[in-house]
Amino acid sequence: MNPQKILIVALLAVLVLSICAGPVSARYPTVQGENAGISVLDTVYIGEKNLNFSAFADSGKTLDAMAKKENGDIMGEYFQLTNDVASQITGSPGTYYAHYTDGTFGTRVCQVKTLSLGTLKVSAPDNTEIFTNDQPANIPTTLGVIFYIEGGNLNDLIGQNPSGDWNEFKLTNTNSGVGITQIVNIAGMQQSLLGIANPSDKTNTNYEFRLGDQTNIPIDEDTQASMTFRINLNGLQQTASYSFTAVRGTLDLSLDQNEVQQNSNIAATLTGTPFTDYILQLSPSSNANSPYFPDSGTYTKIDDYTIRVQPGWDGKALVQIIVPAAAPIGSYQVTASVAASPLEKKTVSFRVTSGALTLTFEEPPADVKNGRFSVGDSITLKGVVTGAQKTVPVYLYITGPNLPANGASLTDPWSEVVDGDASTFTTTIYSPNIGKWEYLWWTKNFEPGTYTIHANLNPYGHREGGTVGGAGTDIDGSVALSWDYPISEPSIQAKSSDKSGGYFAKGDILYSWWIARGSPGVTDQSKTSGEVRWYIFGTNFRYADRETNFPLFSGTSDSSDGGEVGKTAPWGEYGFTYNRTFTYGLSSGVYYLVYQHPGPNNVFDVSATGAALNGGILTTVTTTYGASSDFTYMQGKTAADALTKMFEDPKSDDLYIMTQFMVEEPWISFDSISNTAVGDKLKISGRTNLAASDKTADKTNTQDTLWLTISRLDLNVGSETSTAMKIPVDTTSPSSPTPFRGYRTFGYDEIDTSSWYPGTYEVTVTCKDVSFKQSYNFELLSPDAKTSSTTTSPTIDPDLSTNPYQTTQATPLHTPTQSVAWTAEPTLTQASGFGIGLLLAGLAAAFFIRRY
Repeated sequence: MNPQKILIVALLAVLVLSICAGPVSARYPTVQGENAGISVLDTVYIGEKNLNFSAFADSGKTLDAMAKKENGDIMGEYFQLTNDVASQITGSPGTYYAHYTDGTFGTRVCQVKTLSLGTLKVSAPDNTEIFTNDQPANIPTTLGVIFYIEGGNLNDLIGQNPSGDWNEFKLTNTNSGVGITQIVNIAGMQQSLLGIANPSDKTNTNYEFRLGDQTNIPIDEDTQASMTFRINLNGLQQTASYSFTAVRGTLDLSLDQNEVQQNSNIAATLTGTPFTDYILQLSPSSNANSPYFPDSGTYTKIDDYTIRVQPGWDGKALVQIIVPAAAPIGSYQVTASVAASPLEKKTVSFRVTSGALTLTFEEPPADVKNGRFSVGDSITLKGVVTGAQKTVPVYLYITGPNLPANGASLTDPWSEVVDGDASTFTTTIYSPNIGKWEYLWWTKNFEPGTYTIHANLNPYGHREGGTVGGAGTDIDGSVALSWDYPISEPSIQAKSSDKSGGYFAKGDILYSWWIARGSPGVTDQSKTSGEVRWYIFGTNFRYADRETNFPLFSGTSDSSDGGEVGKTAPWGEYGFTYNRTFTYGLSSGVYYLVYQHPGPNNVFDVSATGAALNGGILTTVTTTYGASSDFTYMQGKTAADALTKMFEDPKSDDLYIMTQFMVEEPWISFDSISNTAVGDKLKISGRTNLAASDKTADKTNTQDTLWLTISRLDLNVGSETSTAMKIPVDTTSPSSPTPFRGYRTFGYDEIDTSSWYPGTYEVTVTCKDVSFKQSYNFELLSPDAKTSSTTTSPTIDPDLSTNPYQTTQATPLHTPTQSVAWTAEPTLTQASGFGIGLLLAGLAAAFFIRRY
């Protein structure tokens, strides 16, 4: 073929291909900047400035804007062009079309996006298996690494082949503040970190380098460092950074102890370059019972005395060495060497002594097995280590409902223990001088349920310590010792004394009991005292109080005595006591008593304010979550219900119990005395609501004393009839209440009436404790008139009011002040006891006057 024709055909082919291929997306330089020229189909980013869109011009038309369209619809968003240049890209992401001054749209488009850099990461091309961790906290100074950017939408820009120093990576020594943008790569060549064509490429070895080869990172010490990626694209700037520690990769080997007894373990820690093969050897190994490496999935076992191991990202590898019970006594060496360079090695020694260690974990107290401990209580864990001649650490961990599979610390149930890391376990010490190890477990951070606590001489969790033959087991392969510990919900109960029945007369001692489980209010687990609060509501009566130091254990009241803590379950049985003055000022009626327990979090989320917190009139109740209520005008049950609703709020875990008691006017009634003659035995008895003998929580005696007097009312007889009424015993006290009746009975010893005269008598029972008395008249017959008897109705001495005295403010025995005020101190008034006698005298005088 003619060469000229061949050339023409070739040129035509190139022309056709260029037409078919369409426009090529690429940034190009303009007077506005190196990457300011925008090609059709390019991606531009919101915030870029001074971009040149002349490639979007159409013959015979003038560009005035790039406008957003979606599915052919005009969206009303655009950025203006002046002489084909956009001063700044604005609007929202989407597809933008060329718009002309004649109001028409062109077909040439660009994409507008919000720039997202993604995340700065690191790779190690020579150790591809470590890509699972692309942001390690530690990077060895001897490891070849490449930093790259991943994620976001930066690849859209990279595909447009921007030119110049539009990006940079900068390595900074955080300690010194010195940063560099040029590194010495793995090949020993200088390599700039400015304007990298593809900053997301993690395989380009031109940018692979060792931190220790750089001028600002020392190779022989750990250094805080950071890598920063920054772009500056036509005025749009963004930065991504990643901080880490550059750790020296120098070979090192250490042991957790230099002397170990037979039948125990020793831990070796290798430090070196991550994911580099090292050889560990034990010597001597001539005896079948020599210390050896156990089987493990964390290294390759060559034989019992030789293993191949790789440190992780942190440059460390932990290896256990088993010391058999029959291991020969003497010195042993552990040697670590680089597999690829056996001459680089490190050797450490340890000595095996006689006396294998045996751990004992004592059985829990009976109260544990009986389920008497609650959330918030403390439980003692203890045992011994036989064969120990020095202090020995004992590692504790806990398993149970929804706890980490490998077990958790006893102080932080959400943190899983890490095999070989003693700091993640709860650790206690066995002392040969004391002869035991002991730990007081505070259950306050746990949910109710049954938990298993494990004890081990090695810091291994449930996977290795709870599996027969695991790395955390003893020389015989036995699993860690353990016991189950059930703990129940905290609770509070109200208890009325059998002697009161919940009924109180005005002027009597007011008292009640509670049982609060779960060590309420305890902020120091060695304390034996707790806190409970309560509220009393009645008609026009709202009162709050608390006890901040009540004994949790029966028979103890000294908070400094911690002898029972952890050994027996605190029962929390106690109560309040208010003296007689308190009930003098109460109106008769029903009162509602609400006890409050701080709940599992041991914080009173609902609380009285001001003086009421320590015994006083309740006006306002506040909460830890910001709510409050005004109780100033609430009455009785309404107030009690309003308070309990605050306890039931989901934001509060406080516990409560509501009960009630009755306050009444004092009263005494008598059993009928009939058909009683001189010489008969006289029995005085009756019923009352006055208090029986009982002891309150603080040992106050509640008993009311009833004094008996009997007087003859016949005044018109001679002096020979004025013989004193002989009463063998003139005092008694009420008995325990009749169930569900609210009253108590009383009675006096029988009285011999042989020396008495027939006539009308008045029986008076006086209770000085509450300033109240009641009288009753009866007829004592002559022996020959016994068949007819007269009994009058009980009367009340007019000189003694049946109402209790008005007094000063009600004050609990244990509270020095309170804010309710009552007045008028009572005075016991002497009763005349001559009502019928005066009546007879008056009738005689009237007869005399009328007659004369």
